[in-house]
Amino acid sequence: MLRPFIASLLEQAVTSPEDPLLAGEGISVPEGDRCESIFGLFAAGVALGDIAHILGCSVLTVQDDIEQARGRRPALASQEERVSWELHRAVVDRLRDDAAPVLAAARDHLEVLRRGDQGGSDARLAEWEQLLDGDTESLIDSMLAPGEPGAQLRRLTPFADALTADERLAALRKAAVPAPL
Repeated sequence: MLRPFIASLLEQAVTSPEDPLLAGEGISVPEGDRCESIFGLFAAGVALGDIAHILGCSVLTVQDDIEQARGRRPALASQEERVSWELHRAVVDRLRDDAAPVLAAARDHLEVLRRGDQGGSDARLAEWEQLLDGDTESLIDSMLAPGEPGAQLRRLTPFADALTADERLAALRKAAVPAPL
């Protein structure tokens, strides 16, 4: 029996458009992106041949889709930054799936962070509060921003409990593969 996470990635990969031009460009990966789903399956440990068989395509097509997803990632200097970016990229999927509970949990966690704040991160917490109260696409763009402001924002995140263990593991595995230069 497939784990729910892998099953959801398979469903997304099967139902998403094949044409990479329909998937959009840039850092903020659109909802329902086939390449991202296939990269997630690969990162979750599903063999290339199995992915190709399920999708009814060649292994080369699967490899091309994985490389396209990898190519959308920003070139980040450290493994820590790649892990943080991938974890937030996974949160984006949760936000697009059902934002309300994710945002509510993030607001609750933000209050926990605020109570434990020893000073110095108050501005970052205020920035998160403003982003959580704004529109979802602006939140996503800020979470995935490739520069130093994005990296600083991701260092103190209110999304600590937003992911399942499988989603977290897939994000960690994705981070282990740096974006092409």
